[in-house]
Amino acid sequence: MSNFLSKLFVFITILYFLSFTVAFIPPAHIPYISILQFAYPYLFILWLIVALITFRIWTTNTFTIVFLLTGIIISYKIPRFYQLPLNESNCQTSDIKIMSFNVRDFDLYSWTRDRKVRDKIMDLIAKENPDILCMQDFYHSNSIRYPFKTLDKILALGYKYSHIHYTHIVNDSNYWGIATFSKYHVIPVMHHEIDSIRGNAWILTKIIRSPGDTILIGNLHAASVKFRHHEMLYLESFTDKDKEKKLKQKKINIQEKVFDILKKVNRAMYYRQLQIDTFIKTLKRFDLPIIICTDLNDIPNSYAYEKLTQYFDDSFLAKGSQMGVTYLGPLPGLRIDYIFYSGHFEPVSFNTLDVNLSDHRPLIACFKKNYQNK
Repeated sequence: MSNFLSKLFVFITILYFLSFTVAFIPPAHIPYISILQFAYPYLFILWLIVALITFRIWTTNTFTIVFLLTGIIISYKIPRFYQLPLNESNCQTSDIKIMSFNVRDFDLYSWTRDRKVRDKIMDLIAKENPDILCMQDFYHSNSIRYPFKTLDKILALGYKYSHIHYTHIVNDSNYWGIATFSKYHVIPVMHHEIDSIRGNAWILTKIIRSPGDTILIGNLHAASVKFRHHEMLYLESFTDKDKEKKLKQKKINIQEKVFDILKKVNRAMYYRQLQIDTFIKTLKRFDLPIIICTDLNDIPNSYAYEKLTQYFDDSFLAKGSQMGVTYLGPLPGLRIDYIFYSGHFEPVSFNTLDVNLSDHRPLIACFKKNYQNK
C-alpha cells in the first residue's frame, strides 16, 4: 500500500509540475499541451491531499522528499487564485481611481432577460465615479429605428474625453469595439487588432492629469474562444441538469464536441500569445507610468499572465480578497480580468464588484502616485 501511495504521490507531483511549467512556454511551441495550465489549482489541491495522506512515507524516503520539495516550490502561484480577506478597501487617500469592465455589448441581445441592464451599468458607473473607465465589448448605435446610445449616456456622466476603437461596424450606425473614457484630457496613441470580427484588440491612451503628469493606459481585450451555442450547452451541462437533458435530446456527438472545444481553446491561446508579445513590445517604447486594464481571457497560470507580470504587478495580489472571480459564464470560478500597474504606482485598494450585469464582473482599483511630475 505504501509503495502504491508513494508512486501515486510522484505521479501527481509530475502532473502538477507540468501544469506549472507550461505557462512559461509559448503555446505555439506546445499546442494542446498548454491547456494543462487550467489544471494547476486543482492539481495543487490533489497534490496537497496526497502529500498529507503519505506524510509518514515521504518523511522516511529521500526520493519522495525531492518531489515534496518540488511541489512546495511550485506552489508560489496559489495566492494568484486566492487571497485572504485581510485587505481594506479605501479610495479616499488615492490619486487615481480606475474601473475596468467587459460590458458584453450592454446586454444588446438580452442574454440576462433584464431590459434595465444598460441603465444599471450606467448607474453603477455613476455610483463608483472612477477617474478613468476602460470598457471591453463596447457597443453603441446611432440607428434611428433601434437607438442604443450608450456613448451619449457615458459622456453625460462627465467623461468628456475618450479613445474608442471600433473593430466592427454595420450599416454605418452600429459600432462594436473597445473604449477608454476619462475625466482628464486624453491623447489617443495607437490601436492594434488581430481579428476584427471577434472584437479582440488593444488601445493605448495617454491621460494628461495635469501639466507634467501624464500616464499611459492600456486597454486590452485578448483573444476569446468564441464557443458556439451547442458548445456552450455542453459546457453548461456539467452544472445544469436541464442543459444536460437538452444535450441528450439533440443527440450531439460529445466526443466531437470535446475535440472542437479543445481546438478552439488551443487556437485562442495562440492568438493571445501573439497579442501579448506585440502588446508588451509596444509598451516598452514608453517611458511613462502605465496602468493596464484587461479582459485577458486567461487564468493567472498562463503564458499571457506570466509575460505581463514580468513587467507589471497584479492589483489583485496587492489588495485583492478571496478568489476574485470575474467570469460568470459556464466555467465557474475563473479570474480572467485584471488591472496591472507599473512600479510608478502604489495600490491603495482593489475590488471585484459583486454584480451580475454582464458575463464579467467589473474591477475597481485605486492608486497613489510613486513618481514626480515632469
